[in-house]
Amino acid sequence: MSLRQFQFFSEQAAEALGLTSLQYQTLLVLKSHDGPGAFTVTVLAQRQLIKHNSPAGPVERIEQPGLVGRRQSQHGQSGRDLRRA
Repeated sequence: MSLRQFQFFSEQAAEALGLTSLQYQTLLVLKSHDGPGAFTVTVLAQRQLIKHNSPAGPVERIEQPGLVGRRQSQHGQSGRDLRRA
């Protein structure tokens, strides 16, 4: 399967679930995180190679139906950590 075929398949699968391509990519990146450190919106942006504030909207939209959750950062920062629901 070529990369374009995979991308097309992924976009179709995401659309069937009511997700945008960016929301689906966000879930994939979050799923791939297996490190001990916190996973924040900033880390998400770095992994997606986008601006640090760009994933905020997609994260909010996948948080509403319960696909991801947020909790207060354990490191005393003002930010919140992301986690898979």
